[in-house]
Amino acid sequence: MAGSTEARQVGYGFKPTKEQLVGHFLKKKLKGEMEAKCPIAELYIYDWEPPDLFLLYDGFSTESSDGRECFFFCPRGSKRKTQLGYWKETGRKHAIRSWDTGKPMGTERILVYHEGRQPKGRRTDVAMHEYHLNSDVSDSEISDPVLNFSSFASPNSASLT
Repeated sequence: MAGSTEARQVGYGFKPTKEQLVGHFLKKKLKGEMEAKCPIAELYIYDWEPPDLFLLYDGFSTESSDGRECFFFCPRGSKRKTQLGYWKETGRKHAIRSWDTGKPMGTERILVYHEGRQPKGRRTDVAMHEYHLNSDVSDSEISDPVLNFSSFASPNSASLT
C-alpha cells in the first residue's frame, strides 16, 4: 500500500541515509526483526526492468516513490541480468561508517543499467546503489544471511491493484 500524501507534511518523505539503510533497515531485516509496516519492499529486482521498479515500489511499499529513487530488499544475485539488459558495477566498493564510532559497518557498490547484452550493451542514466552489512556488525547473530527467494515478488507472482 502506498503512503498517503495527506498523512505526511509537504516536503517530507522517506529519505534514509546510508547509515540508516545499513545500520537500521538492513541489519533488522537480516536478523528477522523488521517492522510490520516497512517502507522498503521485498522484490527480486533482476526479474524487472528499471521503469517497472518505481511502479512496483509504489505498489508494495508503505511510502510513495518520488520518481527518482526507490528502495528494495533483494537477495544477492550473481547474475545481474534482466530480460532487456544488465546491471554493471562501476568503480569500487565504498565503506559505510557508523556516524558515532567511525567504524565500517557496511559497503556500498554502485551499478549502472545497460540495455542490450554484454559486452555491447548501451549505458543508460539509471543507477542502483547496492548495500551490504559487514558480518562483524551483526553481533555475530547473522553468519551468512540467506534470504528465501519465494517471499520476493517476481513477474509471475506480483499484482498491483
